[in-house]
Amino acid sequence: MDKNSTVSIITVCFNSAKTIEKTIQSVLNQTTKPFEYLIIDGNSKDETLSIIDRYSSQFENKGIRFVVISEKDTGIYNAMNKGIKLSQGELLGIINSDDYYEPDAISSIIEMYTHSQSPDIIHGNINILHPDGSIRNVRTSFTVNDSRSVTEDYSLLKKRMILSHPSCFIKKSSYEHFGLYNENYAIAADYDLIVRYYKAGARFVYVNHIITNMTIGGISHSNKIKVILETLRVQREHHIVSLSSLTRSFYELSIAIVKKIIG
Repeated sequence: MDKNSTVSIITVCFNSAKTIEKTIQSVLNQTTKPFEYLIIDGNSKDETLSIIDRYSSQFENKGIRFVVISEKDTGIYNAMNKGIKLSQGELLGIINSDDYYEPDAISSIIEMYTHSQSPDIIHGNINILHPDGSIRNVRTSFTVNDSRSVTEDYSLLKKRMILSHPSCFIKKSSYEHFGLYNENYAIAADYDLIVRYYKAGARFVYVNHIITNMTIGGISHSNKIKVILETLRVQREHHIVSLSSLTRSFYELSIAIVKKIIG
């Protein structure tokens, strides 16, 4: 894959006027431009579509195919699946409407993708941000030691979601081969998809680089109890439940319930 090849970026949104502009700008201002940018809107009633429309000509001027679909959907994963089906790129990244890419995200992904002979999934690190934009912490998939070497252990997926979904880029042909997001999940379909790909023998590659900035407050942060329960459901349906994962889940569930009770 060269720097002019087909990377598609997909954003799903609904009533995202307060945050989506930064997301759009982060795609527009990539040091290596994508082939196309698809925005799948759930029929927003605020100013989301007006903001999106302001950027149409800027994408066109850069030679980036710009596609906007606005219609009701049945949930975030339904919208993601729409975007995947409509995309024409070889490698697809999904960035939510309250997150944004680092300027060299696509460049870093393409470099590793090419060097690693086109893996099914390539993923990296993310900054976790407070609502005011300050960095809370950096989330990495694996432990990085003092020499910057990394021990990649994807068997950890049996215990928890170790990949940061907003940093993932997945080949369209892999979606077609291994399947799309399971829309029966409200929150954990990304974990289900990654586990499914792992069990089927998909090839993963890790980039030890910040790809995405993710703001606290999305559905997975605001509904921790449902996240834990759906995570357990994924593990049960894939027959990967272990004593350690159960112990971890019940501990996290207890903490989440206490926090919800005390407010």
